[in-house]
Amino acid sequence: MEGSKDHDGAADPRAEGAGCGERDASATQAARAPGAPVTSTRNGYDASRTGHADASDPGPDAEQRRTYAALDLGTNNCRLLVAQPTRRGFKVKTSFSRIIRLGEGLSASGRLSEEAIERTIEALKVCAGKMHSLRVERAGLIATEACRSASNAQDFLGRARAATGLDIKVISRETEAKLAVAG
Repeated sequence: MEGSKDHDGAADPRAEGAGCGERDASATQAARAPGAPVTSTRNGYDASRTGHADASDPGPDAEQRRTYAALDLGTNNCRLLVAQPTRRGFKVKTSFSRIIRLGEGLSASGRLSEEAIERTIEALKVCAGKMHSLRVERAGLIATEACRSASNAQDFLGRARAATGLDIKVISRETEAKLAVAG
């Protein structure tokens, strides 16, 4: 898979990205048919859709067993990082990066092209699969400039949500700049 990578290792502990589409996992246990609309998700990722919704795990080490994800859908790349907290920060469980060129042709047409949408949804399906297999309980799922600018961005995000269960939030330029500075 050209432009993709997986990675295991340690990550620099950073403050959580409040205000960036990050929410807690839903406690709903009901399984949903693939492609059904996501309703009551509190993290942008519908864990109930994959059968991993029960985030309540009592015990002293429950926090260390939780799995978190961050997804950045940019104009050119789709990036995912999945990690678990440790006593000294976070341990990266997997990462993914694919060149998607979502903004290809956007400046000329003002719209996301069908080819770019299809490439992006395929990458998002990979991300959703990784999040499912690692039982992600909390996620921040954001989109940036291409989705801020495109006249058909909401249609695209709806299609992506229907295909993957990922509820991606478009962030402002200011929030994007703050996240870039924070690292």
